[in-house]
Amino acid sequence: PQTLISVAMPSIDPKDPDYYALKVMNHIFGAGGFGSRLMEEAREKNGLTYGIYSGLSHQDYIDLFTINTSTKNESASQMVEIIQNEITRIKDQAVTPEELENSKSYLTGSMPLSLSSTNKISGILLSLQMNDRAIHYLDKYAANINAVNIEDIQRVATVSYTHLRAHETDSY
Repeated sequence: PQTLISVAMPSIDPKDPDYYALKVMNHIFGAGGFGSRLMEEAREKNGLTYGIYSGLSHQDYIDLFTINTSTKNESASQMVEIIQNEITRIKDQAVTPEELENSKSYLTGSMPLSLSSTNKISGILLSLQMNDRAIHYLDKYAANINAVNIEDIQRVATVSYTHLRAHETDSY
């Protein structure tokens, strides 16, 4: 038996100019798999899970920043504490230049791979349409990601942290 942990908090709309900074921050924080802060802390250092990931979800009426993982029942409170600590850390401690560059490199380098089949291309086109993206979105994607700096990451991390604290409950 395991405890599933899901955290969701309001996030930035994909049309917001800070969206690209949020994408980079999310990759560093938890979307980057084994290179992410959450994976490093929860799996590598503490051995509490096989996987922990953050993500961005955009619905018709809400945009969410999510964190999902599972762990042994007896480790659930420790896992929640790690998540809370990492949220605080990304807000309070600037990401390193290496984290920033690695994330930007991955995000820009993986974009062409998302266009490697008809099915993937149609998925991207559907996503662009559903998110009301301009036709030149893909042309400007790499430049927008590469324009993100450490201060941008701190700004969106602070906004995300504020959202979490505003919606936090004691019902863990």
